Amino acid sequence: MRIVKTIWASIGIAVCFFYLGCGSVQSAEAGVPNISQVVPLTVSAGSNGVTVKITGSNFSDQSVVLWNGGKLATTVVDDTTLASPVESASLSAPGTAQLQVENAITGQKSKSVSVTIFGATTTTTTAPALTISTTSLPSGVIGTPYSFTLVAAGGTPAYSWSVTSGKLPAGLSLSAFTGILSGTPTATGSFSFGVTVKDYSNPVQSKSATVTIVIAPTPLTITTSALSSGSTGKTYSQTLQASGGTPFYRWAISSGSLPAGLTLSSVKGTISGTPTASGIFAFNVTATDKGNPAQTSSAPMTIVVTPSS
Repeated sequence: MRIVKTIWASIGIAVCFFYLGCGSVQSAEAGVPNISQVVPLTVSAGSNGVTVKITGSNFSDQSVVLWNGGKLATTVVDDTTLASPVESASLSAPGTAQLQVENAITGQKSKSVSVTIFGATTTTTTAPALTISTTSLPSGVIGTPYSFTLVAAGGTPAYSWSVTSGKLPAGLSLSAFTGILSGTPTATGSFSFGVTVKDYSNPVQSKSATVTIVIAPTPLTITTSALSSGSTGKTYSQTLQASGGTPFYRWAISSGSLPAGLTLSSVKGTISGTPTASGIFAFNVTATDKGNPAQTSSAPMTIVVTPSS
Protein backbone atom coordinates (compact mmCIF):
# COMPACT_ATOMS: atom_id res chain seq x y z
CA MET A 1 0.00 0.00 0.00
CA ARG A 2 2.88 2.36 0.89
CA ILE A 3 4.45 1.63 -2.53
CA VAL A 4 1.20 2.59 -4.33
CA LYS A 5 1.00 5.91 -2.46
CA THR A 6 4.61 6.66 -3.34
CA ILE A 7 3.92 5.97 -7.04
CA TRP A 8 0.88 8.29 -7.04
CA ALA A 9 2.85 11.02 -5.25
CA SER A 10 5.58 10.76 -7.89
CA ILE A 11 3.00 11.00 -10.67
CA GLY A 12 1.52 14.12 -9.03
CA ILE A 13 4.95 15.76 -8.82
CA ALA A 14 5.67 14.89 -12.45
CA VAL A 15 2.35 16.41 -13.55
CA CYS A 16 3.14 19.61 -11.62
CA PHE A 17 6.54 19.92 -13.31
CA PHE A 18 5.01 19.12 -16.71
CA TYR A 19 2.65 22.06 -16.36
CA LEU A 20 5.42 24.36 -15.10
CA GLY A 21 4.47 24.14 -11.44
CA CYS A 22 1.41 23.16 -9.41
CA GLY A 23 0.68 26.84 -8.72
CA SER A 24 0.27 27.49 -12.46
CA VAL A 25 -2.21 24.63 -12.83
CA GLN A 26 -4.30 25.87 -9.92
CA SER A 27 -4.31 29.36 -11.41
CA ALA A 28 -5.43 27.97 -14.77
CA GLU A 29 -8.31 26.14 -13.04
CA ALA A 30 -9.56 29.25 -11.28
CA GLY A 31 -12.91 29.03 -13.10
CA VAL A 32 -14.78 28.61 -16.34
CA PRO A 33 -14.27 31.61 -18.68
CA ASN A 34 -17.30 33.88 -18.74
CA ILE A 35 -18.16 36.39 -21.49
CA SER A 36 -20.05 39.52 -20.47
CA GLN A 37 -19.70 41.57 -23.68
CA VAL A 38 -18.55 41.16 -27.29
CA VAL A 39 -17.93 44.16 -29.56
CA PRO A 40 -18.99 44.21 -32.31
CA LEU A 41 -21.97 41.84 -32.22
CA THR A 42 -22.86 42.56 -35.86
CA VAL A 43 -20.51 42.65 -38.84
CA SER A 44 -21.19 43.39 -42.48
CA ALA A 45 -20.73 40.44 -44.86
CA GLY A 46 -17.75 41.01 -47.13
CA SER A 47 -15.87 43.12 -44.57
CA ASN A 48 -12.09 43.21 -44.87
CA GLY A 49 -11.73 41.84 -41.37
CA VAL A 50 -12.53 43.08 -37.91
CA THR A 51 -11.03 42.88 -34.42
CA VAL A 52 -13.47 41.65 -31.81
CA LYS A 53 -13.10 42.81 -28.22
CA ILE A 54 -14.28 40.42 -25.51
CA THR A 55 -14.77 41.42 -21.88
CA GLY A 56 -15.61 39.05 -19.06
CA SER A 57 -14.08 37.14 -16.17
CA ASN A 58 -11.80 34.17 -15.44
CA PHE A 59 -9.51 35.12 -18.33
CA SER A 60 -5.79 34.35 -18.16
CA ASP A 61 -2.72 34.20 -20.37
CA GLN A 62 -3.95 30.73 -21.38
CA SER A 63 -7.24 32.07 -22.79
CA VAL A 64 -7.98 31.53 -26.49
CA VAL A 65 -10.88 32.96 -28.49
CA LEU A 66 -12.83 30.43 -30.58
CA TRP A 67 -14.75 31.37 -33.75
CA ASN A 68 -17.14 28.57 -34.71
CA GLY A 69 -14.82 26.24 -32.76
CA GLY A 70 -11.65 27.38 -34.51
CA LYS A 71 -8.92 29.16 -32.58
CA LEU A 72 -8.21 32.81 -33.32
CA ALA A 73 -4.99 34.70 -32.59
CA THR A 74 -5.67 36.11 -29.12
CA THR A 75 -4.24 39.16 -27.39
CA VAL A 76 -4.71 39.26 -23.61
CA VAL A 77 -5.21 42.98 -22.97
CA ASP A 78 -5.73 42.39 -19.22
CA ASP A 79 -7.41 39.83 -16.97
CA THR A 80 -10.88 40.98 -18.10
CA THR A 81 -10.29 41.85 -21.77
CA LEU A 82 -9.29 39.84 -24.85
CA ALA A 83 -8.95 40.92 -28.48
CA SER A 84 -8.84 38.77 -31.62
CA PRO A 85 -8.78 39.57 -35.36
CA VAL A 86 -11.36 37.84 -37.57
CA GLU A 87 -10.18 37.54 -41.16
CA SER A 88 -12.30 38.51 -44.14
CA ALA A 89 -12.66 34.86 -45.21
CA SER A 90 -14.77 34.24 -42.11
CA LEU A 91 -17.01 37.20 -42.96
CA SER A 92 -17.63 36.52 -46.63
CA ALA A 93 -21.30 35.44 -46.37
CA PRO A 94 -24.29 36.42 -44.19
CA GLY A 95 -24.95 34.16 -41.23
CA THR A 96 -24.26 33.67 -37.53
CA ALA A 97 -20.94 32.79 -35.93
CA GLN A 98 -20.51 31.33 -32.45
CA LEU A 99 -17.81 32.93 -30.33
CA GLN A 100 -16.37 31.35 -27.18
CA VAL A 101 -13.39 31.71 -24.85
CA GLU A 102 -11.45 28.56 -23.95
CA ASN A 103 -8.83 27.91 -21.29
CA ALA A 104 -6.16 26.17 -23.36
CA ILE A 105 -4.81 24.28 -20.33
CA THR A 106 -8.03 22.94 -18.79
CA GLY A 107 -10.20 22.89 -21.92
CA GLN A 108 -12.96 24.75 -20.09
CA LYS A 109 -15.10 26.86 -22.43
CA SER A 110 -17.45 29.77 -21.93
CA LYS A 111 -21.02 29.78 -23.19
CA SER A 112 -21.35 30.73 -26.86
CA VAL A 113 -22.17 34.27 -27.93
CA SER A 114 -23.70 34.79 -31.38
CA VAL A 115 -22.13 37.28 -33.77
CA THR A 116 -24.36 38.23 -36.70
CA ILE A 117 -22.88 38.62 -40.17
CA PHE A 118 -25.51 40.56 -42.09
CA GLY A 119 -25.96 40.99 -45.83
CA ALA A 120 -26.30 44.15 -47.90
CA THR A 121 -30.11 43.96 -47.75
CA THR A 122 -30.19 43.96 -43.96
CA THR A 123 -31.54 47.24 -42.62
CA THR A 124 -29.35 49.02 -40.11
CA THR A 125 -29.93 52.00 -37.87
CA THR A 126 -27.86 55.04 -38.75
CA ALA A 127 -25.57 55.90 -35.85
CA PRO A 128 -25.20 59.51 -34.70
CA ALA A 129 -22.14 61.39 -35.90
CA LEU A 130 -18.91 60.42 -34.18
CA THR A 131 -17.17 63.24 -32.31
CA ILE A 132 -14.10 63.67 -30.10
CA SER A 133 -15.14 65.45 -26.92
CA THR A 134 -11.59 66.04 -25.65
CA THR A 135 -10.35 69.45 -26.77
CA SER A 136 -7.37 69.94 -24.44
CA LEU A 137 -5.02 67.90 -22.29
CA PRO A 138 -3.81 68.73 -18.78
CA SER A 139 -0.12 69.45 -18.44
CA GLY A 140 2.29 66.84 -17.15
CA VAL A 141 5.56 66.98 -15.22
CA ILE A 142 8.71 65.16 -16.27
CA GLY A 143 9.36 62.07 -14.15
CA THR A 144 5.82 62.09 -12.71
CA PRO A 145 3.23 59.41 -13.74
CA TYR A 146 0.57 60.81 -16.08
CA SER A 147 -2.88 59.46 -17.03
CA PHE A 148 -5.74 61.05 -18.94
CA THR A 149 -8.63 59.45 -20.85
CA LEU A 150 -9.57 60.76 -24.29
CA VAL A 151 -13.36 60.91 -24.70
CA ALA A 152 -15.48 60.33 -27.81
CA ALA A 153 -19.24 60.47 -28.32
CA GLY A 154 -21.73 59.34 -30.96
CA GLY A 155 -21.10 56.63 -33.50
CA THR A 156 -21.38 53.01 -32.38
CA PRO A 157 -19.26 52.04 -29.36
CA ALA A 158 -16.80 50.58 -28.64
CA TYR A 159 -14.14 52.90 -30.01
CA SER A 160 -10.57 52.29 -31.15
CA TRP A 161 -7.91 55.02 -30.85
CA SER A 162 -4.65 55.70 -32.63
CA VAL A 163 -2.05 58.44 -33.04
CA THR A 164 -2.13 59.39 -36.71
CA SER A 165 0.26 62.36 -36.87
CA GLY A 166 3.01 63.88 -34.80
CA LYS A 167 4.53 62.10 -31.81
CA LEU A 168 3.60 61.54 -28.20
CA PRO A 169 5.99 62.80 -25.54
CA ALA A 170 8.67 60.20 -24.80
CA GLY A 171 7.44 57.87 -22.07
CA LEU A 172 3.72 58.17 -22.88
CA SER A 173 1.53 55.76 -24.86
CA LEU A 174 -2.10 55.68 -26.03
CA SER A 175 -4.28 52.61 -25.38
CA ALA A 176 -6.16 51.68 -28.55
CA PHE A 177 -9.05 50.12 -26.58
CA THR A 178 -9.53 52.57 -23.70
CA GLY A 179 -8.23 55.87 -25.11
CA ILE A 180 -6.09 56.32 -21.99
CA LEU A 181 -2.94 58.38 -22.51
CA SER A 182 -0.56 57.27 -19.78
CA GLY A 183 3.03 56.70 -18.73
CA THR A 184 5.86 58.71 -17.19
CA PRO A 185 7.16 61.49 -19.47
CA THR A 186 10.94 61.66 -19.85
CA ALA A 187 11.28 64.90 -21.84
CA THR A 188 9.96 68.42 -21.39
CA GLY A 189 8.33 70.60 -24.02
CA SER A 190 5.09 71.23 -25.87
CA PHE A 191 3.92 68.28 -28.00
CA SER A 192 1.15 68.43 -30.62
CA PHE A 193 -0.16 65.26 -32.24
CA GLY A 194 -3.18 64.00 -34.12
CA VAL A 195 -5.49 61.32 -32.72
CA THR A 196 -8.12 59.37 -34.63
CA VAL A 197 -11.04 57.44 -33.17
CA LYS A 198 -13.02 54.82 -35.09
CA ASP A 199 -16.31 53.22 -34.11
CA TYR A 200 -18.04 49.91 -35.00
CA SER A 201 -20.87 51.29 -37.13
CA ASN A 202 -21.42 50.10 -40.69
CA PRO A 203 -19.84 51.77 -42.52
CA VAL A 204 -17.20 52.61 -39.96
CA GLN A 205 -17.10 56.23 -38.82
CA SER A 206 -13.84 57.97 -37.92
CA LYS A 207 -12.99 61.33 -36.44
CA SER A 208 -9.62 63.05 -36.02
CA ALA A 209 -8.42 65.93 -33.87
CA THR A 210 -5.13 67.60 -32.98
CA VAL A 211 -4.33 67.97 -29.29
CA THR A 212 -1.39 69.47 -27.41
CA ILE A 213 0.21 68.47 -24.14
CA VAL A 214 2.84 70.45 -22.23
CA ILE A 215 5.37 68.49 -20.18
CA ALA A 216 6.92 70.81 -17.63
CA PRO A 217 10.13 70.27 -15.69
CA THR A 218 9.93 69.58 -11.97
CA PRO A 219 9.27 72.77 -9.97
CA LEU A 220 12.32 74.94 -9.34
CA THR A 221 13.23 75.03 -5.64
CA ILE A 222 16.01 76.74 -3.70
CA THR A 223 17.33 74.00 -1.44
CA THR A 224 19.74 76.12 0.67
CA SER A 225 17.91 76.77 3.94
CA ALA A 226 20.55 78.62 5.97
CA LEU A 227 23.85 80.45 5.50
CA SER A 228 26.92 80.17 7.67
CA SER A 229 28.01 83.16 9.74
CA GLY A 230 31.08 85.26 8.92
CA SER A 231 33.51 87.58 10.62
CA THR A 232 34.71 91.03 9.62
CA GLY A 233 38.03 91.04 7.85
CA LYS A 234 37.91 87.27 7.12
CA THR A 235 37.26 85.66 3.74
CA TYR A 236 33.70 84.31 3.32
CA SER A 237 32.31 81.93 0.67
CA GLN A 238 29.13 79.86 0.39
CA THR A 239 27.34 78.60 -2.72
CA LEU A 240 23.54 78.61 -2.94
CA GLN A 241 21.89 75.41 -4.18
CA ALA A 242 18.71 74.76 -6.19
CA SER A 243 16.96 71.78 -7.81
CA GLY A 244 14.30 71.17 -10.44
CA GLY A 245 13.47 73.44 -13.32
CA THR A 246 15.79 73.51 -16.30
CA PRO A 247 19.47 74.06 -15.38
CA PHE A 248 21.45 76.28 -15.54
CA TYR A 249 20.27 78.80 -12.95
CA ARG A 250 20.78 82.58 -12.69
CA TRP A 251 20.93 84.13 -9.21
CA ALA A 252 20.04 87.58 -7.92
CA ILE A 253 19.30 89.51 -4.71
CA SER A 254 15.62 90.41 -5.05
CA SER A 255 15.25 92.42 -1.82
CA GLY A 256 17.38 93.53 1.09
CA SER A 257 21.17 93.63 0.77
CA LEU A 258 24.27 91.57 1.44
CA PRO A 259 26.76 92.56 4.14
CA ALA A 260 29.22 95.20 2.92
CA GLY A 261 32.15 93.49 1.22
CA LEU A 262 30.17 90.47 -0.05
CA THR A 263 28.80 89.86 -3.57
CA LEU A 264 26.62 87.21 -5.22
CA SER A 265 27.76 85.51 -8.45
CA SER A 266 24.76 85.48 -10.79
CA VAL A 267 26.13 82.42 -12.63
CA LYS A 268 27.52 80.25 -9.82
CA GLY A 269 25.23 81.37 -6.99
CA THR A 270 28.26 81.87 -4.72
CA ILE A 271 28.21 84.54 -2.02
CA SER A 272 31.82 85.54 -1.42
CA GLY A 273 34.17 88.30 -0.34
CA THR A 274 35.43 89.79 2.93
CA PRO A 275 32.75 91.41 5.11
CA THR A 276 33.69 94.85 6.43
CA ALA A 277 30.82 95.46 8.85
CA SER A 278 29.27 93.34 11.58
CA GLY A 279 25.55 92.79 12.12
CA ILE A 280 22.57 90.67 11.05
CA PHE A 281 21.78 91.03 7.35
CA ALA A 282 18.48 89.74 5.93
CA PHE A 283 17.76 89.56 2.19
CA ASN A 284 15.91 87.51 -0.43
CA VAL A 285 17.59 85.52 -3.23
CA THR A 286 15.90 84.50 -6.47
CA ALA A 287 16.89 81.69 -8.81
CA THR A 288 15.73 81.66 -12.46
CA ASP A 289 16.11 78.60 -14.71
CA LYS A 290 16.56 78.28 -18.50
CA GLY A 291 13.09 76.89 -19.18
CA ASN A 292 10.69 78.39 -21.72
CA PRO A 293 8.78 79.87 -20.02
CA ALA A 294 11.35 80.30 -17.26
CA GLN A 295 10.65 79.22 -13.70
CA THR A 296 11.69 81.32 -10.69
CA SER A 297 12.03 80.54 -7.00
CA SER A 298 12.78 82.90 -4.11
CA ALA A 299 13.84 82.31 -0.53
CA PRO A 300 14.74 84.52 2.47
CA MET A 301 18.32 84.33 3.74
CA THR A 302 20.24 85.76 6.70
CA ILE A 303 23.97 86.18 7.28
CA VAL A 304 25.31 87.03 10.71
CA VAL A 305 28.67 88.84 10.64
CA THR A 306 30.50 89.04 13.96
CA PRO A 307 33.36 91.41 14.79
CA SER A 308 36.80 89.90 14.52
CA SER A 309 38.33 89.04 17.84
